[in-house]
Amino acid sequence: GPPLSDNGSGDEVDLGVTREELFEELVVQQTEDLVTLRLLLRQAGLDQARKLAPMSRLWGLDLTEDGLQVFLRSRGRPTLLAARFGGRVIPVQTDWSMMKVTREASAAGGSMESRQTVPALSVQLRKASEYRQFWDPVLVHDANSIGGQDAVKEDCPLGELDDDEAASSPTPALEAPGQSHEDHAKGLKGKGDECFKKRDWDAAVDFYTQALSHTPDAETLLSNRSAALAEAGRFQPALDDALQAAEVAPQWPKPYFRQGVALRALRRYDMAVSVFSEGRSRDPKNPNWDREIQATEALKAERQAARAARRQH
Repeated sequence: GPPLSDNGSGDEVDLGVTREELFEELVVQQTEDLVTLRLLLRQAGLDQARKLAPMSRLWGLDLTEDGLQVFLRSRGRPTLLAARFGGRVIPVQTDWSMMKVTREASAAGGSMESRQTVPALSVQLRKASEYRQFWDPVLVHDANSIGGQDAVKEDCPLGELDDDEAASSPTPALEAPGQSHEDHAKGLKGKGDECFKKRDWDAAVDFYTQALSHTPDAETLLSNRSAALAEAGRFQPALDDALQAAEVAPQWPKPYFRQGVALRALRRYDMAVSVFSEGRSRDPKNPNWDREIQATEALKAERQAARAARRQH
């Protein structure tokens, strides 16, 4: 979308809505390169504000490489979010868009959950080159911004590498010789993870393969090798590893994400949607599953449209 206005307009009107009536929750996501902030909004409050100003005139952003403030361009400039970053960003490469987000919502009585679609303001920030790694924390919040820390929800990024505590079941231990095989595997996995972070996919695959020779049923190793194979464009072996990881740890959601990525790249879109749905059933509060499903369905639709266009010619 177009850039957010970076200052007040001087002729701001009273939009007749408070920040509490508009803002509901902040969802924070990151990759090594990007930070995405999604401000989930209340539909009724957004509708009230839009009666007096178009969408492009609602939002303001004060941004530096170290932090940001998102505010409503209403009289008094009520702040929706004020925070410092866990690293630094490139301000001129910031983008924003309005979108719809589907999430789990408690139904009446609180005993059941239903799916709810809400509007969201999405702000995407590119990390400065020397800060392109995973930040912990991503944001340090100004206590005066709405909701404070309690309103923040950090997604579990589906594409991250897995550590040995990530899976729902422990890695099965080999019978002999004691811990030595696992120690070897752990050291090799660490080397593989370092190569992965440097985007040296082939070397990462090699180290994960060596580690798997010591602990062949380690689901985290299978998952990480699947990720490296997919990045290297070797989608069928990536799928094979993801399937094996799911056999070892059937309740762990991550292998279903790895399967879906490989299947989508292989243009097996319906199967990809199916396995992403399987993952979502094991990790229902993570909104990333819905995004993967939507992205897959969009790719399928594009491919179908391209085929139809070719047939017409």
